[in-house]
Amino acid sequence: MRARSEKARRIYLLCFGLVIALALSEGVLTVYNSRHAVGTVASGDAPDGKDVQRDDALGYAPVPGVRATSRLTLHDSLIYDVAYTVTTAGIRATKGNSQGESWLFMGDSFVFGEGVNDEETLPSQFSAALDHRANVVNLGFRGYGPHQMLRILETDRARSLVHAPVRQVIYEAISDHPRRAAGHVNWDRFGPSYALTSTGVRYDDAFHGRLSGTLLGVAMRSAVLNAVLDRTVFRATMSDEDIERYGRIVERSALLAREKFGAGFTTVYWDDDSDAGRRVLARLRATKLPLVLVSDIIPGSQWMYLVLPYDGHPTGEANRRLAAGLVERLAR
Repeated sequence: MRARSEKARRIYLLCFGLVIALALSEGVLTVYNSRHAVGTVASGDAPDGKDVQRDDALGYAPVPGVRATSRLTLHDSLIYDVAYTVTTAGIRATKGNSQGESWLFMGDSFVFGEGVNDEETLPSQFSAALDHRANVVNLGFRGYGPHQMLRILETDRARSLVHAPVRQVIYEAISDHPRRAAGHVNWDRFGPSYALTSTGVRYDDAFHGRLSGTLLGVAMRSAVLNAVLDRTVFRATMSDEDIERYGRIVERSALLAREKFGAGFTTVYWDDDSDAGRRVLARLRATKLPLVLVSDIIPGSQWMYLVLPYDGHPTGEANRRLAAGLVERLAR
């Protein structure tokens, strides 16, 4: 209405149309996303009700010394309502003997125990199977990958948590880990980045700098921009380079476990029957490191009954059965 020329009027109308189109797209994507399960983590002990904080070495980490409640719902259906206890050392609480021989568990939310209570996590079930005589340390956290495992070993984060010989470093792996180690996930913008070299991998600072990572975080608040970023910066496919980087990170982690702790290193792999799963399995076998397939302990046909609905994380029963199999193979 205020345009003084036809050209200006067309430009105004074009801009108005773009705004309307983006607003409609934002609304449609927001409604679509709301149809998925929604999780919340809150705690009166944690600052601002959050149980995660920035970490210079790992990108992010649990807030030490908090007890957080976590709920996951889908519309009116409750999928889980549990509590996470994080010790003052910044790890998930696991009952055991702090002076006993140590077992270090590394990995992501499967190890941390997303969706289960403290006593139901894989490390807790493993400790219970050993009658709580050992020092079982849970170094996993949700969204982590093998790059965080390697950085923990490089920076000696676990040193203060062990007071006796370390028997094993146990790494629980899933087929998504090469993508995480390549920086192709939106929640780990400041995680440790590793570059391939002729002899292995080299730490190469964080995936994104403080400014670029912060700008990406702001952009991700938009459903439209988040969808675009998921298909560009945070692409879902895994290249051969991603797979190779992943294998080298695992090999380097095993070497450091042996050099720093004199410990064995075992990968426990959820060998799902997918293209990505088979590619990751082939690279893990190529490392020649000890490898335990979950399907050898829990048949793949039973997995759907032992994971949380709409979530995919192992239930307490799945962790109990897996822990029993690991104790039989590694501790007995």
